[in-house]
Amino acid sequence: MKKCLIVYFSQGGTTKKTGEAIAAGFQAEGWATDLVNLNANLNPPSSFDEYDIIGFGAPTYFYKPPFNVTEYIEKLPDLNGKPFFVYILFGTYKGDAGNFIRKTLTEKNGRETGYLTTRGADMFLGYLREGSLFSPDRPNEEDLSIAEKFGKGLANGNYNSSIPKDQAPAFLNKLERLFLTPYLFNHIYTKFFKVNSDLCISCGICKKVCPTCNIEMDEDKKPVWGKDCIGCINCEMKCPTEAITSPFAWPLSKIFLKMNVYKASHDPEIVTVPVKQKNGKLIRL
Repeated sequence: MKKCLIVYFSQGGTTKKTGEAIAAGFQAEGWATDLVNLNANLNPPSSFDEYDIIGFGAPTYFYKPPFNVTEYIEKLPDLNGKPFFVYILFGTYKGDAGNFIRKTLTEKNGRETGYLTTRGADMFLGYLREGSLFSPDRPNEEDLSIAEKFGKGLANGNYNSSIPKDQAPAFLNKLERLFLTPYLFNHIYTKFFKVNSDLCISCGICKKVCPTCNIEMDEDKKPVWGKDCIGCINCEMKCPTEAITSPFAWPLSKIFLKMNVYKASHDPEIVTVPVKQKNGKLIRL
């Protein structure tokens, strides 16, 4: 029996759901599939010899893959001609998030066979606090049906070896990305994650939801951030007392956030619903 491995990173569940739909396509054609969520600093295996094809899925963070996905891809062994496919989810604009993964896998002697992009609900706190949820309820049934057909096609050998690269984001978004690098997050920005001791109830939710186990609790059971932050600010978003603040509250950050929200909310191709983010909960208005 042929076998497929799909490695994905998913926090809200949309990337996982899409990966499961792709896997269902393979399974419908008689393949065995393994799905692995790339969290808690998962290290790649020494080889992928037991698999006939491997897939990688990721959301788009700041128009590029999350830092932990980038790090995982860079650590992969030589693929020795192994077929691979990539799928990317995005809430507003995908930018060239898929290009890095595809390029790196090709440089590791992988053979690209397919590439899929689809929308997913944009749960970035910066946008939610500006009152906008982009691409709500995506991926929807149509998206998942397309993903399943994508998997079926790959299982049947319908490979595409000449897939065009994604276009780079606009100039201002490229400028934004210059301020959002792993080095800056882990050597500078994490020093500015703050917790209001008067508001903190020591519930530990921030530690629990951190995808890279970057948060520890001090002797007073207050969060302390390490040097493995990917900038998801899930800790801040899920805090039930809004005791946490991050550098995304800085005036410069807010300029970019407001610019991005304005552009996306006026784009007829992007569905936007008004929301309110309060005490760790999202309320649609």
